Amino acid sequence: MKRGYSELSGNHVLLGIRGLDEEIGGVPRGSVIAVAGWVGTGKTTLATQFLVEGVKNKERGMYVCTTERVESYVRNMEKLGWPISKLVKSKMLITVRVSKIHESRPQDMIEKLLSIIDTIDIKRLVLDSYTTLTSYFKESWSARLFTYLLLEYLGEKNCTTLLVVETDNDREPRLGDVGFLCDGVIHLRTDFSTEPPRRKLRMLKLRGTRIPLHNFEYEIGEGGIVVLRR
Repeated sequence: MKRGYSELSGNHVLLGIRGLDEEIGGVPRGSVIAVAGWVGTGKTTLATQFLVEGVKNKERGMYVCTTERVESYVRNMEKLGWPISKLVKSKMLITVRVSKIHESRPQDMIEKLLSIIDTIDIKRLVLDSYTTLTSYFKESWSARLFTYLLLEYLGEKNCTTLLVVETDNDREPRLGDVGFLCDGVIHLRTDFSTEPPRRKLRMLKLRGTRIPLHNFEYEIGEGGIVVLRR
């Protein structure tokens, strides 16, 4: 079931983030990307931009939430100017609370997700957060098996996926298995060494793509995340 990354090259999808898409050319279609960061760095915002960008290109998306109520998510994202309620009503954006798909075994949970993806032709998926989702498994091996199977099966479905991962605010986040298994890692952090503090984004990896090694400073406002000019 190993994915062929050579088949993905030249077939990228945009994240919807001005200043970053121009630098990296988007991410490979069908890839699984970890969006890692500390609290308040804009992980959910970035993930929603990715879904909204998909809708602009007629790609149906699904947002799976584990910690926040769907109504709260919709309300908060609409404050940034996105018509989330309208997208949900049009069925171009599907919102699912994890309790509705949660099963006791990793395979069962994955089968539920894949069933939804197949039934309504999901092209972009967000799991927010992956950290909370895997914490539902009592045994660490179950979480590892879930991660491995999820990434393999999603690659077969050609569904581009963002996994929201909660980390500390260190320059080099501790990601564990998901960092090695994912096709790419986007790291968000807040630099408190400056006044005022600055938000910084860095591509830690992106298979099959040449990526810049420097940090991108960014702001969060109307329309989501915008990368600032260097």
